[in-house]
Amino acid sequence: MAVRDDDSQNEALARFLAENTSDMVVESSAEGRILFASHSCERILGYGTADLRGLETASLIHPQDVDGVIEALSSRIAGGEDGSDLALTYRMRNAGGDWIWVEGRPRIKYGPGGEYLSVLDILRDVTERRQAELALAESEAQLRFLSEQSHDVVISVEPGKGVVYVSPSCRRYGWEPEELLGQAGFEIMHPEDRPHIVAIIADMYEGRENRDANREQRMRTKAGDWVWMEGAPTIIRDDAGAPVGFVSVLRDISKRKEVKAALAASEARYRLLAENASDIVTECDLSGRFTYVSSSVEAVTGFSVSEVVGRQALDFCHPDDWERVKLEIAASIESPGGQRIEHRHIRKDGRVVWMQTQPRLARDPITGKAMAVTDVMRDVTERRAAEEAMAKSQAAYRLLADHSMDVILRIGPGDVIRYVSPSCRRFGYEPDDLIGRTGFELVHPEDHDHLHKLIEDLFRTGQVDPKANREYRLRANDGRYVWMEGNPSIVRDEAGAAIEVVSVLRDVSQRKCLEAELLAAKDAAEAATVAKGEFLANMSHEIRTPLTSILGFNKLMAEEPDLGERARKYLGRVGVAAQALLATVNDILDFSKLEAGQVEIERR
Repeated sequence: MAVRDDDSQNEALARFLAENTSDMVVESSAEGRILFASHSCERILGYGTADLRGLETASLIHPQDVDGVIEALSSRIAGGEDGSDLALTYRMRNAGGDWIWVEGRPRIKYGPGGEYLSVLDILRDVTERRQAELALAESEAQLRFLSEQSHDVVISVEPGKGVVYVSPSCRRYGWEPEELLGQAGFEIMHPEDRPHIVAIIADMYEGRENRDANREQRMRTKAGDWVWMEGAPTIIRDDAGAPVGFVSVLRDISKRKEVKAALAASEARYRLLAENASDIVTECDLSGRFTYVSSSVEAVTGFSVSEVVGRQALDFCHPDDWERVKLEIAASIESPGGQRIEHRHIRKDGRVVWMQTQPRLARDPITGKAMAVTDVMRDVTERRAAEEAMAKSQAAYRLLADHSMDVILRIGPGDVIRYVSPSCRRFGYEPDDLIGRTGFELVHPEDHDHLHKLIEDLFRTGQVDPKANREYRLRANDGRYVWMEGNPSIVRDEAGAAIEVVSVLRDVSQRKCLEAELLAAKDAAEAATVAKGEFLANMSHEIRTPLTSILGFNKLMAEEPDLGERARKYLGRVGVAAQALLATVNDILDFSKLEAGQVEIERR
């Protein structure tokens, strides 16, 4: 019983210490769940003790650190050790979701039989210390990197000793640091640059520093070449303020010098182009005031260069366009390539012209600082007038297309319908029903070959033969077929390539019905004419046969010698009548031959 009392007292003492220490005390079970957490956890992590109890300890440890912590504890548990040699530093997540650095001193607890029971860990918040260590390590790494990898050369010179330090970056120019130690710093400087650099350092020794002084100098490489460097000397003084030497950081500016030379040449070419271009080349300061305009400004606007430079760009803009142009300029200079802006410009003579601009922000190539706004202004008055005329033409076209009884189609590559006029509603379609469909799916199958031939001829000759049959059947939305007559034409781009076919379709169904009726009437008339001809021919032959007998017997009777005068008179009249009737029958036969196309005409 006494032993149990001592254990209880030890347990109570441990609890008391855990609850009153500034460090966090956490006990985790063999399964990795928190059995106990001191109240200091709430102050450091923000979790209440009730929130932590039963939570997996690993869920609070940073994913990059948890494997290392588990591995360290597992190796000690496997060896039956208490972990007294462990001091683990890792990150834990607080209630706000942030990570803090803690240093843990875990102790592993075993049961009477040596079985693993739990881990009691004392955790200390070392975030500030860790951050300081990381910052120090980063600073040291940066200094080491700058010293060993920087392109700049750091050199320290003391009077009477010469160069006492030079950074390893001097190897970029063929020198080893040891080769330069003890030399006078000016020995590897170009003779022409020594006087003004010596004067700058002498002034600094005397306490006079001219920050605008030219610190550019040429330094000799070990190979004998000259490299342009820019120095940044600083005087080193002792505690009494007396100068004891200087340190200078030398930066290779050879590339910058080359860029400046190339820039000067580029500016010269730019000026040449600007002064000879028909467009107006401009430059404005950041307040929008012209600092440069090319000489073409006079030909385009009537203003001379001197009348424009120094004035605000918006002074020449039409007042109705000010607000829009200001917003568009702000958007353009923020865009990498600039944006095109069109506005009305007031010429010197008061005439308004349309100008197209594309302002861009010009930056210093080295610092990236905004310097000016450059622009190229072009007179687009004629183009705008053409566009307005085209817009009016298109509006008129739309008006005509929307109110025309004929169906207007625009068909692109692949026979795909791009546009159809609202008149398609007469056939049960809405324009949107047809756009995107192919035209041939609406054509009667029997008319496909005919229409293909028509289109082939169109593309071969460039136009449709006016005499060609341009009629074919199209399916209405209710399934019936309607006879249409097309009038297609090709639309070409500026290069002459065909881009679409425009066709005007007219409903000729009524005309086709009339033609069918006329054809039927014609066939009936021709049949009646044939029947009439056959009837007349038969009739004439039937009449002619007895008439021949009459004429024959009349002639025989007229030859009788004892025929009386009166009978002979009557017989003569019968012969004349018979001859007249024969002439009539012959005429009827001639008409029958005429209708049959069997008449032979003789010239007399």
